[in-house]
Amino acid sequence: LSAMAESVSGLMARHPVLRTRFRVAGANRLAEQVLDAQGEIPLCVVDSDDPERAALEASIAFDQNRFEIEAEWPLRMAVIRRRGELTHVVAVYNHIALDARGLDLLLADLLGAAPDPGGPAGAQSLALQPLDQARWQGSTAGRRQSARALRHWRRVLEQAPYRQFSTMRDRAEAGEEPPYLKLVLASQAALLAARMIAERTRQSLGHIL
Repeated sequence: LSAMAESVSGLMARHPVLRTRFRVAGANRLAEQVLDAQGEIPLCVVDSDDPERAALEASIAFDQNRFEIEAEWPLRMAVIRRRGELTHVVAVYNHIALDARGLDLLLADLLGAAPDPGGPAGAQSLALQPLDQARWQGSTAGRRQSARALRHWRRVLEQAPYRQFSTMRDRAEAGEEPPYLKLVLASQAALLAARMIAERTRQSLGHIL
């Protein structure tokens, strides 16, 4: 357990994005990112004689509670123990701060495996860190690129059909249930197969799934 806690601590120290919170202004608008130099993150420990079930329950519990983006870092982790032995690690992250490729990089780091320099995670590791990226975005070149991107998306969105996005909103306004179901699949075989495909095609696990 102490080694796992040390690994999580090292992960938080090496990746500034995991120490990032968001300050919200009026009308729920994200005003700025806040990068903490230090702090504490909980590592939940669950003892169970059915560790697989406990891991699934921990994952669901994490997933069902919204991240408090102003007060909470974008990572939640738990370890499951059976008779004192660690059997499972559960990690849930806030998608505002981390995408699938970033998650591949973090998992490789947590497991002590170097990402393939030619693969998606390897490319992600060469990206700018958040503070460097923010400085560039505030530069003349960064503002020019932002203006071009905004002009592009304005053209794209102006041409998008209105009804494409209105069905769920219309149903919600009418008090109907959302027209979708959330399904959870737990399959060791599917995970192993997806990892093999990801390794062979040099794609991220998220893309394969």
